[in-house]
Amino acid sequence: MSYLPARSALKAISDFIKRLGPTTEDDLDKVREEITGKLDKSIKSKPYIIDEGSEPIDLSNIDFDKLKERFAKKKNKRVALQKVKGTIEERLEQMIEQNRSRIDFKEEFEEMIERYNNYSVTAEIQLEELFAFVKKLDDESERHMQIF
Repeated sequence: MSYLPARSALKAISDFIKRLGPTTEDDLDKVREEITGKLDKSIKSKPYIIDEGSEPIDLSNIDFDKLKERFAKKKNKRVALQKVKGTIEERLEQMIEQNRSRIDFKEEFEEMIERYNNYSVTAEIQLEELFAFVKKLDDESERHMQIF
């Protein structure tokens, strides 16, 4: 019951604000634009690195057979798989920035991740799916380059 006076005061203030109603000064679009601009400038993703001290992964030059062998030897496959997914996601974001019509690739990627998260596929199967997906991204990149 000790909170009752504070609650009553806050309720009275809330009711008063509601009676005032919205004003044209309540337009927050400019503030949202400023926040979005600041976030765009300050938040950047970093490339995932497979091993400490190694360079970021260039997916266009990956030897997938070697990667499969390396993946099979990993004890914590989920961590390695997450790193590969992060790298693919970064590349996908870059491709979408270049051409918004590639959003279908992002949806397909998210569906693959969802299947894995729901335990519908194993880590090994997910890796195979990701390799096939990277091939599709490579084909799309090449197709895009042929247009220009």
